[in-house]
Amino acid sequence: MNPQHHAICIGSIAKNTFKEAIRDRILHGIIVLAVALVFLSIAFGQLSVENDARVIRDLGTTFTSLIVVTVAIFSGVSLLHKEIHRQTIYTVVTKPVARWAFIVGKYLGLVLTLAAVEAVIGTVLAAIILLRGDPLHVVLFQSLLLSLVEGALVAAVATLFSSFSTPFLSGLFTVGVFVVGRLREQIYEYANAIK
Repeated sequence: MNPQHHAICIGSIAKNTFKEAIRDRILHGIIVLAVALVFLSIAFGQLSVENDARVIRDLGTTFTSLIVVTVAIFSGVSLLHKEIHRQTIYTVVTKPVARWAFIVGKYLGLVLTLAAVEAVIGTVLAAIILLRGDPLHVVLFQSLLLSLVEGALVAAVATLFSSFSTPFLSGLFTVGVFVVGRLREQIYEYANAIK
């Protein structure tokens, strides 16, 4: 098969995965929770003495990062399991679609979903900042971009584990990798301390 055929297959699978994820009610609930947390950052900002704009930006980007990682884990670990459970994977793999192209298409659809979730939350955060009369700094957009990259990496790990394990174990493994990645400096310091 030629590369153009693979690209068309990957694009179709990614588009279908994105449409399925956007229709998911759990994802809608997570987005509502994220928007509520961003609004909650205003209340925390009021508690600070002078830097309420910074507190709102920092908490808003932190909540955004946590929500994107949560969506990446929950959607990633059930990505292939849903296809196998509903037996729709069998109709796809009987077609002239390479198995790697199927996995890549599912992953890219998940990354598109993460980008859409972050776009919604980031728009709400930017609107809150602008409505308060504070300027939008480039750092805000850089942190949102980096949280999307973090979510894409977590989604890749979740997709990897979901290809050979149950959703529960895949979720545990993915959370473990995420926590170890976040605590790598402390682990390194601890390892040097016990030498």
